[in-house]
Amino acid sequence: MSYFNLSGKNKRNQALPCVDLDTNLTEKVTISGTSAQNTTAFTGVVRIISTTNCYYQTGSNPTATNAKVFLPANVAEYLYFETAKKIAFIQDVAGGSGFITPALKE
Repeated sequence: MSYFNLSGKNKRNQALPCVDLDTNLTEKVTISGTSAQNTTAFTGVVRIISTTNCYYQTGSNPTATNAKVFLPANVAEYLYFETAKKIAFIQDVAGGSGFITPALKE
């Protein structure tokens, strides 16, 4: 199973890897001062991004705290889950939205 395709070229004319995302399955999570998690447990590759600085935690029923993994605003991070997991977010200073998008599976 491959989550990547080769799309585009760099300055040396080398193929660039690109993750095929299933944008129809993107989940939005409201980020506030209370931990909130998405509803679907994903396996494989997922991209997470948020509109605000926040923290996140993964697991079967995760609770995010400010002692977990920091995610800067507007920076995409790619995660791989061998087993089904959810993602919980909590704000750093201000609320916002978190987005979770799984990769397409062949």
